[in-house]
Amino acid sequence: MWNNPHILILDEPTNYLDRDSLGALAGAITEFGGGVLLVSHHLDFTTALCTEKWVVDAGRLIAHNQPGEYQIKGEGSLDWKPEEETVDGAGNVVAIKKAKKKNLSRKEKLALAKAKKVALALGQEWHSDSDWSGDE
Repeated sequence: MWNNPHILILDEPTNYLDRDSLGALAGAITEFGGGVLLVSHHLDFTTALCTEKWVVDAGRLIAHNQPGEYQIKGEGSLDWKPEEETVDGAGNVVAIKKAKKKNLSRKEKLALAKAKKVALALGQEWHSDSDWSGDE
């Protein structure tokens, strides 16, 4: 804050704060004249301060309350797709190795089928993850 930045990036700023400190932080963010990017799991805090929310869940980005000129076309969400290659700091193109798919055991396949059946019975959308490990 010393150099008067135009944007603040705050990662979990509410951790270990008491009620009075949370109120002071919320007041300071409200009075700040620049932009604020806030990463937090504190729902009450973000609901009170944030006009726009981006929720990342299961490799999907869902944007809420976006200004009209920034609206995502289509469903209002973006799917994350892993990159096949990247460029390192020296400008070299580097291929990214893909993780090998794990073959599911019979028990894991049955658990996956059961989870799918339950989700569809509840009217939920079903997305099969390729990296499903059976622990969920």
